[in-house]
Amino acid sequence: MKNNDIPNRAEFSKMRKAAKLSAYVLPQLSGTFGTSLVKTMDLLGFTLEKLCETSLISVSTIVRMRGDTGYRPSYRAVVAICVGMNLPPAISRHLILKSGATPLDGHYPDMCYDVILNTYWYKNIYDVNEMLTEAGVPTLTK
Repeated sequence: MKNNDIPNRAEFSKMRKAAKLSAYVLPQLSGTFGTSLVKTMDLLGFTLEKLCETSLISVSTIVRMRGDTGYRPSYRAVVAICVGMNLPPAISRHLILKSGATPLDGHYPDMCYDVILNTYWYKNIYDVNEMLTEAGVPTLTK
């Protein structure tokens, strides 16, 4: 297939970006959820303040996620962090698995959050929360 045969260049570009970013970040992640979150933030240039701004999760909660090994964040909070960093699905899955936060099978809101991670990972938190509101689902953040 030639480049000019690609029907939707924007979607193809997102796919390439997701694959390249995942191939760069995933091999560098190991250890706990907290250490994986710290490394992901460092690799992508996110400060605590920037992630707080882009995820609408408080700095204190992000600090707990990063450093308190006994802290178990909610699935919604981890999804908000992933959306805040515009993480491709493969990296989001890695962080969710490490966090111990899992969606409830068949639970409509959790299934909507899962669709967000897999389909709209490049959207900002405000657009995602608006989409969730339209779907009748609790937003990721207040």
